[in-house]
Amino acid sequence: MVVVRQAACKILIIESQLIIAADISLQLLKMGYEVVGICTPSDDTMKTIRSCRPDLVLMNIKMYGIDRKINMARTFMQDLGLPVIFISAHTNQEVLLQVMSAQPYAFVPKPFAARDLERGLKTAFDRLKSERLWMPAYHESG
Repeated sequence: MVVVRQAACKILIIESQLIIAADISLQLLKMGYEVVGICTPSDDTMKTIRSCRPDLVLMNIKMYGIDRKINMARTFMQDLGLPVIFISAHTNQEVLLQVMSAQPYAFVPKPFAARDLERGLKTAFDRLKSERLWMPAYHESG
């Protein structure tokens, strides 16, 4: 289980469009977060997680392969205790029902401004705090 202190949060971005991932990375850096990696959703994602040891995953969800990505996120959350925030341009009812069934720590619809991303992160930290996994003066990876 990972106990997260907001100020020291290490974030892994999973996004298939690298230019978008780079923009998100810059926004997160400006907010004071550490971006430990950017990767595309693939079979190597677990290897990236093991090597980067993020505290939180920011994951884009597209219509193509949505079931696989949601299952991947469930694995991160259930097996690794790793919080996931979904981002997506697809916000129709069907997609939202699928996405929310995975119980992500937050959902940020695209396109978004920095304040929207910041709200999503705050929502995730509030949930971590309520689950007693977020502690303001303590950070432990493991």
